[in-house]
Amino acid sequence: MSLMEPFIEIGIYPHIFTEYDFQVKSVNRIKSVFKIETQFGEYAVKKSKISKVQAERMKNVLEYLENNNYPVVNLLKNKYGDAFIDLEGSIVYVVKWIDGKPLTLNYYPHLLKSISMMAQLHKLGFSYHQKVSKTPFVDEIYLRNYWEDRISWLKKYEKKLKKKVSKTTFEHIYLTYIPFLLDWAKEAVEYLNNWVIQYNSIGGLRKTICHGRFHHRNIIITTDDRIKLIDFDHFSMDTPVRDIAFFIRHYILDKENRNWTQDWLDAYQQLVPLDVAEKKLLAIYLLFPERMIVLAKRYVDKVNNLSDLEYLNRLQVSWTQMKEMVWFIDSQRWLNE
Repeated sequence: MSLMEPFIEIGIYPHIFTEYDFQVKSVNRIKSVFKIETQFGEYAVKKSKISKVQAERMKNVLEYLENNNYPVVNLLKNKYGDAFIDLEGSIVYVVKWIDGKPLTLNYYPHLLKSISMMAQLHKLGFSYHQKVSKTPFVDEIYLRNYWEDRISWLKKYEKKLKKKVSKTTFEHIYLTYIPFLLDWAKEAVEYLNNWVIQYNSIGGLRKTICHGRFHHRNIIITTDDRIKLIDFDHFSMDTPVRDIAFFIRHYILDKENRNWTQDWLDAYQQLVPLDVAEKKLLAIYLLFPERMIVLAKRYVDKVNNLSDLEYLNRLQVSWTQMKEMVWFIDSQRWLNE
């Protein structure tokens, strides 16, 4: 196999590397990126399905963050001064390879450090939002429609499982959860409708740089013990609530670690205090059982090459997390204010 063959298989052709004057010595695929060794050093090459417009936004926001000393990895410009190469329906970009390891999953100091990094990002992002032209965000209309589509899918899945004679263990257990999931989902939509009546529109909330995928695999601890936030493909200018909800959904644990979530929120608010409208919206986001519905969809569509046992383990973790989020929401009493 030639060095270029892995690239050609996904539509990255050799001429792209000539635009960087790269002499590629070795290639190693690591998840969604290629690590390459060249005469100039090691780089990560990524093909992303984001649009050219989104890529331009990503370039600009990374430059802004780097200029403000936020720990990101900026896009490498080629010899023509371009930060990315536009392909049909996707783009390719290159960044300096960062030696290090992701933050440790479910390790308290690392998660606390992560949420503090998020707060720093959002604090910088408020100033950046004032400098950029209007950008799309998730408004209440999109959010309501999206959630109602999820509810519709869940109802259809429930009917399908009830008719199915021979069910897997995953299906048996998930079917018992669906009434609770539907109750929480419908309640979230109802709370969202009431929130809009009270606060008019998500468009009226302050906007900042939202990473979109703020999780441990995108936070690298370098070999010299520094931290870098990577992969801004899905960033947006939106309410900070979206990043916070994403983080809590992924990392909230069981009742033995209930204080962690409050600690994260306290650490975040030391830099970026949330107002009442934002706290209520955060509670509404958390109440909707997004991850549990996504898990079932992936199980049905066989998106991941996981065994039934692995899906079953994920289901139990997700169920525990969902119950803890409901407890956390109730303990905060935000929705009662």
